Amino acid sequence: MGRVLEIAPGRYYRWLRKPRSESEKENIKLLHEIKVIHEKSRRTYGSPRVTAALKTKGTACGKNRAARLMGENDIRAIDDC
Repeated sequence: MGRVLEIAPGRYYRWLRKPRSESEKENIKLLHEIKVIHEKSRRTYGSPRVTAALKTKGTACGKNRAARLMGENDIRAIDDC
């Protein structure tokens, strides 16, 4: 693995053992909520509507953060046209 990534093996294994940061933990929880909202909308909600639904639920999330998480995880609104 170290050769593929062009790093020392010790650095790779140190990275694996590193605990998750608070923002990473928050992103995981937020991503779960985004997926639930997206599925309930029958995959028709994009990031603006997902953001609005999160705010309605009382979850703090900006539109750019929601859009980034959705894009990184290939969550897109389907086009009915």
